[in-house]
Amino acid sequence: MKKMKRFAVIGLGKFGFFVAKSLYEDGNEVIAIDVDRNRVQAIKEFCSEAIVMDATENEPLKSLGLEVMDGVIVSTGINISISILISFHLHEIGVKKILTKALDEDHAKILSKVGATEIIHPEKDMAVGWPEACPGLIFWTLFL
Repeated sequence: MKKMKRFAVIGLGKFGFFVAKSLYEDGNEVIAIDVDRNRVQAIKEFCSEAIVMDATENEPLKSLGLEVMDGVIVSTGINISISILISFHLHEIGVKKILTKALDEDHAKILSKVGATEIIHPEKDMAVGWPEACPGLIFWTLFL
């Protein structure tokens, strides 16, 4: 039997929502965090705990005990300063694995410097793996 892991997902837009849901459905403990009450309500049945919180504030973030998680995923949208600040705070409180969504290469470099241990490029990562997963589709799209 697979050992249950513990994750937190900060930022519950489309990407964060589906990451949290997938991790939870795979049998993991998931704490879902967002500043938007509606997003937190939407994820409640797909996570272990859903919290409305501004994760850019260090003290409330520190109080959650995230340093014991197997990983914390940061997916906060297009305002890069928010993901940078959250990644920095997570690093400062001792989170060992910080996976942060980057918008571009410069954003990724900054995130690495402030403590993100892995950088997620959803569009790029998906595009790189997609041709191998669906080789016939690429061939047929040439004729559309």
